[in-house]
Amino acid sequence: MIKEINIKDRKAAKQVLSVQLPAYKIEAEIIGYPDLPPLKDSADALRITGETFFGYFIGEKLCGVISFKEKNDVLDIHRLIVHPEHFRKGIAQKLLNFIELRPMIEKMVVTTGSKNTPAVAFYVKNGFKEVEKIKINDSLTITAFEKLLWKAVKVERNGNRNFKLREAIEILERTPDTLDALLRGLSSEWLNGNEGEGTWNAAEVVDHLIDGEEKNWIPRLTFILQKGESKPFPPIDRFAHLSLSGDLPFEKKLEIFKTLRMKNLATLRSMPDLENHFEKKGLHPAFGPIRVRELISTWTVHDLTHISQISRVLANRYKTDVGPWIEYLSILKK
Repeated sequence: MIKEINIKDRKAAKQVLSVQLPAYKIEAEIIGYPDLPPLKDSADALRITGETFFGYFIGEKLCGVISFKEKNDVLDIHRLIVHPEHFRKGIAQKLLNFIELRPMIEKMVVTTGSKNTPAVAFYVKNGFKEVEKIKINDSLTITAFEKLLWKAVKVERNGNRNFKLREAIEILERTPDTLDALLRGLSSEWLNGNEGEGTWNAAEVVDHLIDGEEKNWIPRLTFILQKGESKPFPPIDRFAHLSLSGDLPFEKKLEIFKTLRMKNLATLRSMPDLENHFEKKGLHPAFGPIRVRELISTWTVHDLTHISQISRVLANRYKTDVGPWIEYLSILKK
């Protein structure tokens, strides 16, 4: 679990220090520089840094920490540390993913020891670009990195573009909980109602969303990044879900969708330098050339389309029951 740490609380500051000292001791050994400033920090020094701290907890135990300062649209990471007992558990990745979603942030910056090859590899893998190397003294050189969370790109097609990856993720990560809140526990009468022959009920829409998570968005994005326009990506049967077995409980389907979506978003966030490939083109089997940003935008609007559809299908069940108020209920006129 990730939660904010009140660093001004002395007990909390001591907890952070208990992670920081062993973590930076490992870095000092890697780069051969025992006088790293963070090794000289005290709890009281941490309390007055002015940084925002978040911690990764397993139970009540603090296992990893990220701290940063924000100025305008830039987030400056000051420390990203994991206790050595919890290395290789993905904790640093989860903390980095967490702060990338902070609103109004367009760029992240960070520095690390140039000889700290694990840290350098970690930031490069996550799409950070080296800006400069800074020589502190004869024994220590640090490397500054930055990552643009979205990038203004000249659009060839008419009109202005609103797409930003972090905004798309805001919608995509909320869809599973939105559907869960709307549909979990509803009677079969609500879940199995539709708008007539050839239309889908709410349960079938969820089946369709699961199918998309397995076959559509991330597989096609990966295909574009790897193949470009050299060959069209394989076509998808948008109605394949209608032949699926209906034996699974509906609540289980909601859980499957959420698990798949969270896995796909983790993959999306971990794609290196993705913002520099928004204009990269692939070949749709029906539409021809399409762009990476168009695929991700469609993924987002696809969610909203089916949330709207489910709401409309549910409302339609009472279409003949609302009487004259139907004049004011636009959802029943579509």
